[in-house]
Amino acid sequence: NFITDSIGFTPNGGIPEKWYLFRIPIAQYEKKVGNIPDFKSIRFIRMFLTGFEDSVVLRFAKLELVRNTWRRFSFELDTTGTYKPIPTNTTTTFNQLAVNVEENNARRPVPYRTPPGVERQQALSNNNVNLLLNEQSMSLKVCNLAKLESRGVFKTMNLDLRQYGRMQLYIHAESVNSSSDIRDNELYGVIRLGADLINNYYEIKIPLKMTPWFTSDAQLIWPLQNELDLALDRLIQLKVSRNNNGQVSNYFKQTDADGKEYAILGNPNLGEVRIFFLGVENRNREEACTEVWFNELRLSDLDEKGGWAALGRVDIQLADLGTLYIAGAAHTAGFGTLEQRINERSRDNFTQFDIATNLELGKLIPQKTGMSIPFYASYSKAVSTPEYDPYDLDVKLKDKLKAASGDNKDSIRDDAVDVKTIRSFAFTNVRKNNTSGKKQQIWSIENIDVGYS
Repeated sequence: NFITDSIGFTPNGGIPEKWYLFRIPIAQYEKKVGNIPDFKSIRFIRMFLTGFEDSVVLRFAKLELVRNTWRRFSFELDTTGTYKPIPTNTTTTFNQLAVNVEENNARRPVPYRTPPGVERQQALSNNNVNLLLNEQSMSLKVCNLAKLESRGVFKTMNLDLRQYGRMQLYIHAESVNSSSDIRDNELYGVIRLGADLINNYYEIKIPLKMTPWFTSDAQLIWPLQNELDLALDRLIQLKVSRNNNGQVSNYFKQTDADGKEYAILGNPNLGEVRIFFLGVENRNREEACTEVWFNELRLSDLDEKGGWAALGRVDIQLADLGTLYIAGAAHTAGFGTLEQRINERSRDNFTQFDIATNLELGKLIPQKTGMSIPFYASYSKAVSTPEYDPYDLDVKLKDKLKAASGDNKDSIRDDAVDVKTIRSFAFTNVRKNNTSGKKQQIWSIENIDVGYS
């Protein structure tokens, strides 16, 4: 019936009232009338109610359309790199909802509370009164979830997480059937991020502490044990350990002392995160019915370490012999202009050296020969050493070299470092000038000039 919450209320001197919150997924319609193809051109909405045995008075408090950028993941969470669709005849029911402090603060059996330490944002109204904005969480309600199965939602994106230090998330879990139906650590919260969710991803699993029914304590509703406070370097260390063990193509997992599990499959990187998954896994029960909230997924500890840059040029006049030009430029990782954002700053150590000369070599031989030998030469070398390995965009090159064996260090460095060298020289219009004062003939050597480059 799409009822996700209800509130009982009795006004002063009035009769008891009950308000219901409906959340109706418009994509799950029961019938289509006519040849309407999709939801792109909706001009009218009509609502009607049926099935009442007697006359009834209804009041609508608010009618609105909402959307969610998180979509259901219709495949099993496989660890072998194989896409396995969830069977169509599954008995598991899965609803994706939203709970918030304004609509669900009287929710039963567990009311919604703002996570500890989270402050609601304020907005200034037209009459200069500060209003608190609504604070909400994403809710996943799953029933008849079989043992070792998972359900969740995903969101596509394109993020570079390398400039951040930590990833944080609040998680709440409660049983649907009874307060003590599901015990602690029988369910796990699942977070996956990477290039995809089957072949190239990082995975974090958190054993969940269940919230008892009828509590209104924010500390119990959002237990510290369920909170994700991850140093992103932990995922990079996981990849380096996997690579050093030679299990590059296998599912590799490590478990910390607090029970949190970290795993990797394929070759994901934090420099290009294209998809994110949040879900719940039934680890130990034969069947589970639960509701899990996810809130305040955020990144922190922005890396604001700067760099430096320099450039210079020297022009030298060599009397009447010619000129010599010397120029150089360099910048380090982290350097950027005032207009650039942090993720637009340089991510390599770069040096460039240029030298060029224009000479009249005829000045070095006796003047009576009358030779004019213009000569140009230049040499340029640019070296770019990336901060991160180009094949593992979240592993720093110095760390990969440090972990590699002696035989592989040179090949890793050669593949990563970009060296560009340009050498050129040219003799232009080399000729013999007329020093005799005599009239030149068509066959005279003074009428010939040559060049070479």
